[in-house]
Amino acid sequence: MNASARPSNKAVRKGLAHLNAGRIDDAERLFRSVLKSEPDNPDANHALGTLAVRQGNLPLALRFLTAALQANPREARHWLSFAEALLQSGSIGDARAVIEKAAARFSGPEIAAVRLKVDHSELYQRAVEHHRAGRLAEAEPLYSAILAADPGDADSLHMIGQLAAQTGRAEVGTPLIEQAIRLKGDVAAFYCSLGNALAARGRTDEAIQAFTRALALKPDFPEAQTDLGHLYRSLGYLDEAIRLFKTAIASGANSANAHNNLGALLFNIGKLDEAIVHLTEALKQKPELAEAHNNLGNAFRETGRIDAAVRHYTTLCATSNFELVGYSEGAWVVDYWLHFHSSEARKHVKAIQLYGDPNYYKVYRHDRHGVHAYRGLSRLAGLTFGWYGPPYPNPNAGYPIKSACIFKDPVCGKGYTESLAEHALQFGTAATCTINSCHHLDYVIDGYTKRGAEFLAKYAF
Repeated sequence: MNASARPSNKAVRKGLAHLNAGRIDDAERLFRSVLKSEPDNPDANHALGTLAVRQGNLPLALRFLTAALQANPREARHWLSFAEALLQSGSIGDARAVIEKAAARFSGPEIAAVRLKVDHSELYQRAVEHHRAGRLAEAEPLYSAILAADPGDADSLHMIGQLAAQTGRAEVGTPLIEQAIRLKGDVAAFYCSLGNALAARGRTDEAIQAFTRALALKPDFPEAQTDLGHLYRSLGYLDEAIRLFKTAIASGANSANAHNNLGALLFNIGKLDEAIVHLTEALKQKPELAEAHNNLGNAFRETGRIDAAVRHYTTLCATSNFELVGYSEGAWVVDYWLHFHSSEARKHVKAIQLYGDPNYYKVYRHDRHGVHAYRGLSRLAGLTFGWYGPPYPNPNAGYPIKSACIFKDPVCGKGYTESLAEHALQFGTAATCTINSCHHLDYVIDGYTKRGAEFLAKYAF
């Protein structure tokens, strides 16, 4: 790459000397005085552009750097500075076009270094797109590839640390985010992610400090306000949680999660009508927010609006693969779900785990539907159920189904009596029960729960 030419304008040279000495105001004043008489001066435009990049004013930087490049495209540093500013502004495609044009004109390590930055930015953009869409398995190797080439990439360290915390590996994610903070200590989002990772590890005091630091760096930061509010809610500091959720909502941006968290809190303290208002708003802003569908379904259920509740549960499950689990009369809940869902929705059922005796003989009526316990299961698996029905699993079933204990099944081979039902429901005292002839009494705390979990894990996506 050719050596940069010495600026011909004496005022520009003097301004560069001020800039190198840290006298920013003096430098900027000189550069601007040059542009008053020479609006197209490439050196003054380039200097002001690079200064604007340092000050974080990227739109202004791009205006000056464009002028510098147009005035003197023979200067390689004009191409490089313009490409790097485009990268920082998120215009990765434009940065790629600029650096490729530069590479056709010039060569050298500086060109190669910026091309590598563009490569990493494109990879990072793909990783973030996967991450935000929930495709975490696709995002993680892309972050890792960037870090293999550049271990000091703070943004990738932050995101892979955040991803680790989101996938139950907060002990792995925490040091990665902390490393990112050591490299770039003024990024509020890094501290917010650190707060979430620390909270997941039970280090709540440190988590509060991290969220507080995030808000000190960026007071108008609804994500940090919402996440800190969620932590306060879990600790029982409800007034402070409500204040933070309302502050996040008042910002008017990215407030769907704050509405959802506030709605869930209001639901828990019995303010159902207010909860419904906030949960409805959360879904208005973010219709795909599954947790809000679940919370709103619960709120409608508690207010007796069963049809509305079912609609939100249906939406929640419409595109996800999932498992159904029922204990004893919880089999009725499984049936109720099946009764209201389309055959298309039922395709997403990957496994059913039924603890206790799902073939109870009582018939339940709910509203006008008259749903009873074994009709839905028959629809799902093609079986006929009743008190004397066949045991699980049935090899002809359309889905994997398993019960820990039913009539004459291989687990305990016993019928289901009221006394056993009562004992089975006493989870905390089951281990001390004197009736040892049926594993209804220990499946919650012993190997049958583990067997059920292993069974379901085979079909979980």
